[in-house]
Amino acid sequence: MATELNNFDPRPTMQENDDLHDTISSTIKRLLQSCLTGQCFEKLDSNPIPAQDSVETIIKLIRRIIFPGYFTQSVLAPNNLEYSLHQEVAALTKLLSEQICLSIQHHADSSGLSGLQCSEIGRKKALEFIHFLPRLRSLLSTDVQAGFQGDPAAKSHDEIIWSK
Repeated sequence: MATELNNFDPRPTMQENDDLHDTISSTIKRLLQSCLTGQCFEKLDSNPIPAQDSVETIIKLIRRIIFPGYFTQSVLAPNNLEYSLHQEVAALTKLLSEQICLSIQHHADSSGLSGLQCSEIGRKKALEFIHFLPRLRSLLSTDVQAGFQGDPAAKSHDEIIWSK
């Protein structure tokens, strides 16, 4: 067994390289052909759409802002709370503005709005949401309290906050 491992060369042979190249090339040709014949859905030559990973990041930022210390990878000290919230809210504002703008631009052809107008609307809508965050925290706080009181198995508010 040890001899077999010592003789193992992880580099592909020329034939394996040729097979890999041929397989990838023929697959790409078939994929392109399916796009040309209308057998695929694609977004070519159009405005970009909001990115799923960015939307997920927005949700994570909101959770960290609403429930400081619950969804972070490090300990959040009370004397760093203001700094941490500032960083999180600034990041949320920027990302939310961008994603709202992308959503508006996606439909800009029918709305007739310019890129600059889309950016301004995105920024304005993001700031409106940021302004709403304290109210959102208050609403979710009462939900957490109601969830805790209504769940006899819950041992702490943490369980309610962490449950999805």
